[in-house]
Amino acid sequence: MIRLCVLTPNGIVLDEDVISFSVPSKKGALVIEGKYTPIYEILENAGVLKVVSTKGTSYYAIFNSSIRVTPMKALLCCTLCERGYDINAARANASADRARKRLEEKSDGIDLLRAKASLNRALVRLSVKSLSEGS
Repeated sequence: MIRLCVLTPNGIVLDEDVISFSVPSKKGALVIEGKYTPIYEILENAGVLKVVSTKGTSYYAIFNSSIRVTPMKALLCCTLCERGYDINAARANASADRARKRLEEKSDGIDLLRAKASLNRALVRLSVKSLSEGS
């Protein structure tokens, strides 16, 4: 077991003992269990946090994150963390559609990097929603 604390600017999202969890690192999925080697790492801009506890498995969409792990505790700091069951799929689909449209238009005044980031965030949210519902 390892203590996982997920912290956002709005407060603590999760603070409990878990069996394991995985986060999206720049080198691929990073799976953390108890007595893990201490690390500090900046994670992918957007990705899936998978948490395995005695209550089951849960999924979160995380954005702009970094993690600090000691052998018995992990602190995950994110600008935003959304639990899969709380994600509004219709809203995420609409956001993805808007971003795709902006990317297809390629007209002057469209910030392509922002549109790509928006599409990526929407796709992460949809993926987490799907994982949470077992699809």
